[in-house]
Amino acid sequence: FKNLGKICLNYMSLKLPYVRSAFKEADVVISAYPEAQTAIKKFFGRTSILIPETGCSEFLYKSGTRKNMIWVGKNVARKQFRIAAESFLKSELSRSEKLIVIGDFHDQEIRKWSNYKNIKFCGLISQNKVLEEIAKARALLFTSVHEGNPSVIFEALTVSTPVICHDCFGM
Repeated sequence: FKNLGKICLNYMSLKLPYVRSAFKEADVVISAYPEAQTAIKKFFGRTSILIPETGCSEFLYKSGTRKNMIWVGKNVARKQFRIAAESFLKSELSRSEKLIVIGDFHDQEIRKWSNYKNIKFCGLISQNKVLEEIAKARALLFTSVHEGNPSVIFEALTVSTPVICHDCFGM
């Protein structure tokens, strides 16, 4: 019933004069996902610019087998990189794959974990490259113990990369 009510309200809002006026008078219309872009064109006759919420809809990995695990972030206590590294090293995957690490790490921390040949540090790289790497990965390890609404989870899900995380703080 809740979803049916939401659908009805959304449809009714398309007929409201102030909604129609806003679309008519707007200099630019931006859509967060392709379905919204199509609906705006259909109901309001306006072309909109597509800017995905995560910025990564074009990075779907289309060929080959996904390989390696990935961890993205900054090495601060709340992100708990250690959990990802130790878990990966204890897993069967560590025998044949790598843990790709993207983010801001201190040299001392890199030296500590670089002793393991199957942990690869990429440092800070462009957003496009991050998204490409997430799209190629078998899964994203998300080990943060204190986050609000982490973009990296949405980025991974947008490119159909599974996320492995613990049941903590709503993740």
